Amino acid sequence: MGTVGLTVVLSDFHAGAAESLLTVLDASYRPDPAQVSPTTQAFAAAFVPTIKALASRYGKPDLVLLGDVLDLSLGRPEDAARIFAGFVKAIGVGGLFGTIAFVPGNHDHALWTAERYGATAGAAKGPGDAAFWAHSSPAFKPPTAMGTTTLLNAILAAGGVSAKVATYYPNMGLLPQTAEAGAARRLAVLHHGHFIESAYSAMSSLLAAMRDKAVVPMTAERIEKENGSWIDFVWSTLGDDGRVGAEVTLAEELMVTGGASYALQGQVAGMLARQVQAGLGLPVSGLVETWTNRVCRGVVDAVLGSYADLERFDYESYLSSASVDGLQSYLTQVVAAQLAEEVPDHGPGDHLTFIFGHTHKAFADALVVEGFTAPVSVYNSGGWVLDTADLSTVEGAGVVFLDDALNSAMVQVYGLTGGEAVHPAQVISADPQPDERNPLFQAVQKAVTANAAAWGTFSTTVAAELRKKQDFYMALGDRVEARAARKPGVA
Repeated sequence: MGTVGLTVVLSDFHAGAAESLLTVLDASYRPDPAQVSPTTQAFAAAFVPTIKALASRYGKPDLVLLGDVLDLSLGRPEDAARIFAGFVKAIGVGGLFGTIAFVPGNHDHALWTAERYGATAGAAKGPGDAAFWAHSSPAFKPPTAMGTTTLLNAILAAGGVSAKVATYYPNMGLLPQTAEAGAARRLAVLHHGHFIESAYSAMSSLLAAMRDKAVVPMTAERIEKENGSWIDFVWSTLGDDGRVGAEVTLAEELMVTGGASYALQGQVAGMLARQVQAGLGLPVSGLVETWTNRVCRGVVDAVLGSYADLERFDYESYLSSASVDGLQSYLTQVVAAQLAEEVPDHGPGDHLTFIFGHTHKAFADALVVEGFTAPVSVYNSGGWVLDTADLSTVEGAGVVFLDDALNSAMVQVYGLTGGEAVHPAQVISADPQPDERNPLFQAVQKAVTANAAAWGTFSTTVAAELRKKQDFYMALGDRVEARAARKPGVA
């Protein structure tokens, strides 16, 4: 990304959502966007000197925001914007980083929808250019050739950043600026991660079922073209949908506080049925309403499946077997097709590093993938949320680093690892080189060690803030039970 020697990857802040560690809750457990969270302040105190220590060796790094930095589904957009602007200002993003890139996730996918016509489809010349209407962007073009995201620019500006963000979707690709003689060439691909789960390509499955055919192999353009509106509908615009959003949020609250997993599906189906009935101008009658509800419930059940099966609700493993299969499918179809198109001299002997977030469980591992000779280095940047009142999970957050040779390492800044204690920041790696021979791992380890006291304070702060989120879930459970009791059919 440009000519600097270091890229830093962060994701899944979910700013604006009540369960986010960036979101301060008032006495009634409602977001207070005027406050900067203790987690943000403690992170800034540890992260900033760590980055400055690395900058003394690598120069000012670039930053990639890998999606779900704003939660436009479970929070009000205006709250999400103010809270994230506070984070940006506390970190001093404008002075700390050079180029900033953004890869939208499912919870801030609406930003892509709002900007993609021409603005983020690469170097489109105008409506007469096919690229102007593309549903996906190039992955490997430099930031200067990419479009931008107006709302995110405004939020960054409110946080003191004058630079414009370069937007990629669904993938961003990096090529090495330097390479070790005789070594396999390296490539890196960054994606928020939602497309590794079948729920986010549900419309592709529905189209195939309606045609009684197998799902067509996916490309970046096809998977977004067929599923982008679905992602907005369920995951990325509900926070701005008033009463409709409140209904689906109620079902989400039932889910995370121990309610039936079918509640959300029922709420989504009901919302879909009302839109279908109004959009088609169907007569208002009990019979029409009953059959519309049945058809829409069948559609939602068929294409979404159990909401409880989503990866972020699997608390005991870093990646479920279904998500491993989905990840391999995404790599062998979408990523492989984009590599073939944009990096024509790419070969199976090249080494790929794949970075994603979305699951809220930070880890580093190697994955054997068909079509790639060497195992793919896989990093998950985790999430800054507590998804349930249970602290006995493997949730956690990470910061991923790539140098100009695409050596890789990650600081797992906090993690629960199946127990209720929060472990301190630790450096881990899925790089093909052993840690002792990986210059980036060694540099990151040295920088973290030099700031060990600040990282220790961060761990203590996160532990206390997670307890507050537990209190929120307990209070939420009582509130949701009372609301559900007054709302027929939601329990």
